[in-house]
Amino acid sequence: DEAKGKLALAEEQGRELTSKLHVSEVRSQQLGNELKAEQLRSEESGRLVTRLRDDMEQLQKELDEVRDFYETTDERTRCRHLITEWEKRDLRKQIREIKSKKNAPALLKRLSLKYHPDKNVVGLQWLFSALQIEINSASMALGDER
Repeated sequence: DEAKGKLALAEEQGRELTSKLHVSEVRSQQLGNELKAEQLRSEESGRLVTRLRDDMEQLQKELDEVRDFYETTDERTRCRHLITEWEKRDLRKQIREIKSKKNAPALLKRLSLKYHPDKNVVGLQWLFSALQIEINSASMALGDER
């Protein structure tokens, strides 16, 4: 009788230990999954840091180029450059709007004629030549898309 009691007690302790072992295994699996997720986040953070570092280096390079440009060019050239970049930005906006329309090739052709260097003020040929390059690139890209 006493032996049966000890056996029953041992079996009960065995079930409790088995239950605790199962809980530990489940928790271990959860921790493993959390660790994997954290490693993925860490890898993504590493890639993001690398991308940000690369972007910073590129921006620094561009800043150095701009600084060099301003230090080595005369005021007239700098003004032309600024005007050209400003106008190109506006032109690119127009081109983006045109590309979404059905008759985009015709609209780009009309824009090309509007900004053609030979049809505008002689003193601004430098500007219209730069804008014409943008329009031609857009026309070629549109042709490739279709």
